[in-house]
Amino acid sequence: MTARALSTAVELKTPRIVASAIVSRLPQITREPTSFEHAYHQYREAQASAKAAPVPVDFYFKKGSEAERTWQQRERGELSEAAWAQLRAAGDGQPLELAGRVSKADQEGDRRSLDRALQRTLYLVVKRPRDRYQWQFPQGGVEAEEALHDAGRRELAEECGPDMDIWFVGRRPVGFTQYAYPTEHTKKFPEHDGAKVFFLRAHIFAGQAKVDGKETVDFAWLTKEELSEVLEPDYFNAVADILPTN
Repeated sequence: MTARALSTAVELKTPRIVASAIVSRLPQITREPTSFEHAYHQYREAQASAKAAPVPVDFYFKKGSEAERTWQQRERGELSEAAWAQLRAAGDGQPLELAGRVSKADQEGDRRSLDRALQRTLYLVVKRPRDRYQWQFPQGGVEAEEALHDAGRRELAEECGPDMDIWFVGRRPVGFTQYAYPTEHTKKFPEHDGAKVFFLRAHIFAGQAKVDGKETVDFAWLTKEELSEVLEPDYFNAVADILPTN
């Protein structure tokens, strides 16, 4: 009898196919310009002002009128501060109060709030009750005959609740990673030795995440730099190049 006939069958384990949703909240305000950008815009404004066609004074102002004299004084830089203040006040209604760029959530360090880091893109991550790979994007296994984007949408609703208005950008994954399961996780999925994770891009328009307290125990909206602090290095490196830096 040959060794081939005496050999015992070895059960081959395959990776579990997983769909993961990278849900982002886009910037709500424009970012602060850099010192170079600020200097560039000032230069362009000065160049545009120097090359601009002169105002047709005869068309806009009556000859010898007070308005004409005020304009000529303004052009020559002869107006006093009081006169400038009077001109500015003449066109003002209610004083304009600008909202601050730092929100209450920023001041309180609330990482669950969507109203934080308004000039940055935020990404939704959830925390799982285990030792490794605690923080991840919402993800779960793809069922038989289920498309990746359908699995990503289903898992997102199961782990983060139905109260978010989400738009999936496309049906094709934008990234991929693979990792081996820890020992305690193979007991839950004995037929698999790891996971192949396909990342799908999505945006949130309204609503908020709500964890189920079982599969997920916490969530956060984090910037790209903050993701590198909580995600496992290999997991973060798999998505780092597909996440915008703004």
